[in-house]
Amino acid sequence: MISELDSLKKEEQKLLVEKKQLQDTLDQLQLKSDIITDKRSRLLAEMKRNFVSKQQNRKRQSSHKLFSIVTWGSSWTDGLVFTVMAENDAWAKELVRQWLNSKGRENHRIDKVMTLAFRDVRAIINVGAQLLDV
Repeated sequence: MISELDSLKKEEQKLLVEKKQLQDTLDQLQLKSDIITDKRSRLLAEMKRNFVSKQQNRKRQSSHKLFSIVTWGSSWTDGLVFTVMAENDAWAKELVRQWLNSKGRENHRIDKVMTLAFRDVRAIINVGAQLLDV
């Protein structure tokens, strides 16, 4: 019986050693997992900051301007004044040219383009007749 008891004691000691080794291994794995989780969190936060920063840059870059564009047709009384929102004067002229062409006024020439203000959409706002100074 004593020999059995000694044998069980030795077996118990081996189990305690293995248990300690397993606990150390689990602790190491937990530490590695925590390091990976921390790195992932930092990378995701940095990616989010970069994404937000890029969106803000795009918003700043995509600001539009308000233009006043004067056109003249074949006669002195055939002038129009457009108020247009666009990225730049080339887009503003192109919008006016498309509108003129769609209304059968291909012969109109663009006389003046003036920048009025900054905005964030592209559209023709208003079309009015050009008044002549008599």
